[in-house]
Amino acid sequence: MKSTRFLALLLCLCSTYSFSQKVNYNYLTFPQKMDNDSITINLIENQANKKFKTSPMAKDQILIWKFIVFDSLKLAEKRTDILDSINLNSKSLSRLTKAKILYYKGSNLAEETQTIESGIELLLKARDLAITENDKNLLLRIYYVTGKAYAGLSAYEKSIAVLNKGYNLAVSINDSALMLTCATTLANSYKNSKNFENAQKYYDIALDLAIKTKNDRMVAGNYNNIGSLEKQQGNNAEAIKYFLKAIEMNKKLENNLWLSFNYHNIGGAYANLGKHDLAIKYLLMSLKIKNDLGIPSNSIESYKNLSESYAKNGDYKNAYENLSRFNVLKDSFQIDEQKQALNEFEAKYESEKKELEIDRLEITGKYQKERNKTLEMKAQRSFNLALIFIFAGIILIGSVLLLVKRNRQRMNTNTILSDKNIEIQSTNLALQETLNELSVKNKEIIDSINYATYIQRASLPNIAQQSTDALKFELFFSPKDIVSGDFYFSYQMYNKSVFGVADCTGHGVPGAMVSLIGMNSIDKVVREEVHLDTGEMVSSLNKHVLENLQRGKEMINDGMDMSFCVFDHITHILKFSGAQHDAYILRKSNENNEIVEETDEVEMKIKNETHILYALKGARRPIGNWHGNINFFEVQFDVKQGDRIVLFSDGYADQIGGDSDKKMKKGKMLELILESGNLDSTRQMEMLKDEFISWQGNSEQVDDVCLLITEIVK
Repeated sequence: MKSTRFLALLLCLCSTYSFSQKVNYNYLTFPQKMDNDSITINLIENQANKKFKTSPMAKDQILIWKFIVFDSLKLAEKRTDILDSINLNSKSLSRLTKAKILYYKGSNLAEETQTIESGIELLLKARDLAITENDKNLLLRIYYVTGKAYAGLSAYEKSIAVLNKGYNLAVSINDSALMLTCATTLANSYKNSKNFENAQKYYDIALDLAIKTKNDRMVAGNYNNIGSLEKQQGNNAEAIKYFLKAIEMNKKLENNLWLSFNYHNIGGAYANLGKHDLAIKYLLMSLKIKNDLGIPSNSIESYKNLSESYAKNGDYKNAYENLSRFNVLKDSFQIDEQKQALNEFEAKYESEKKELEIDRLEITGKYQKERNKTLEMKAQRSFNLALIFIFAGIILIGSVLLLVKRNRQRMNTNTILSDKNIEIQSTNLALQETLNELSVKNKEIIDSINYATYIQRASLPNIAQQSTDALKFELFFSPKDIVSGDFYFSYQMYNKSVFGVADCTGHGVPGAMVSLIGMNSIDKVVREEVHLDTGEMVSSLNKHVLENLQRGKEMINDGMDMSFCVFDHITHILKFSGAQHDAYILRKSNENNEIVEETDEVEMKIKNETHILYALKGARRPIGNWHGNINFFEVQFDVKQGDRIVLFSDGYADQIGGDSDKKMKKGKMLELILESGNLDSTRQMEMLKDEFISWQGNSEQVDDVCLLITEIVK
């Protein structure tokens, strides 16, 4: 494969290519994940740089040339990197090349939920150009991707119309592979639109094509699809025939995961027919495979169906036992309920806060009203006394009688003032009691938030128990407030370990709510889905987070940054994908260790006499609502015994303190990690904690802190 690509590259570089020439292609391939061939890429970049130095005004032509070469060699990642840099209005751009660029850009946008419509707009422009140039291969792929995009928007009528064109075009050029793909996807769209007759027609076509092309996996998949279609229409006996065929194929392929699904489906069909002995038999077979594979989330529905079949068979003991297993397993996956509890708690907190504010304002208003009355009475008293002195000077004879009268009035006034003073004292006492109630309620609120931290802690793994003979974990986790917007995760899956660190928008209660959404989404991606690489896993995680944040009427712009790692215990390969996060590898530097070659994704950050710190770069985009065109990607790194994988959020480096009361910054933090490399991992983490506390001093903690060190023990 590599020799073929290298020969194609030499032909491209040695040809007398004119940058103003318009190039036509007779074929088009889908972008696919390729191994990074650094030698090939360097040759292409050197040739482009050399041409740019001699013709600096030919920037557009050089970019177009690079796109054509990367596309012809199927270097999809490098091709994607330059898509946005190409000027689509350049006179050097042929219509067919422009159609390909629009196709690739539209395909990328159509993969993201929030940009599907923008992707379709570009795909329709690419379609018009492909029709003009009569490139049927390109047009076929545009039809297929556009049909899938419409299905993603649940616009099944448009999806069916476009996929029919794609299927007919595939038939006309006799492309069996795309005929099979289009027919299966077209059948799915018909099924979703409740058109069962046409769904059956195209499932039959897809099955026939899969058999002719000896694509056993698609044969098994379409047997299962047809069985599900029959079951959905109530034809359970017919559905069982197809499920049995799917079971036979998946046994041959040793596809145990899908075999467990086939057993579950056939158990459900027998239950619908009232044959509960057979239903129990196949449901138990499904459960055994799922338990052997260690996928408890897939067993929940099987336990429930088993309980129902045992109950209908009169075996209430087994019915009760399986119902208990169903409830226990279901309770262990109740992260959504924890998120709802936090939502209710925050609403209650805001409501109580408003009620207390209203009470305080009412009491303050009463106090002010009484004070105004007292001032008015004092003013009246002064006025009365002034009248007494005036009349005393004018009428000396009546002064005694007048003074007696005024004295009586004054006594009455004093009595009134005394009563008012008693009322004011009572009001002050009531105000003090209300303030005491406010203090009690404030304590209750703080106690509720303290209890909320137990909910969050229960959702986080016990990192000490996650350490094994192969991996050792050390953690520094310090929320800014009582609950945290940072979180960490760790899973043990077969011969692989999945772990990482995430930093959600904000901190405190809002950050904790987003963190629970993130933990729930990670759990679904790791336990319930199958992906080729970590880039796809983080992309799927991004879709789940967006779905949870956009369920209501309003758009929520919260999200998270993340480091996502998968370590293979057999090959010792670390696979990493980052969202605004990098991962760091701390390695001893000695004569036996070779220096790792630097690439666009792997960089030697800093080193000293004993250790080297490498950086694995992540995508410069967050998880959540984002409008850029950067996709998540995977970086691989061969780790060795003694290497330490360091992941962290921004809180450590952003802490304000030190002699000048400024941020620590990432550079100083990386130096501390490098300098402490000679310590064992436990003492290294203790030293990093002490340094953080010393740097903070008397300053307030500015953000949540999460620092995870994973040591490769063997």
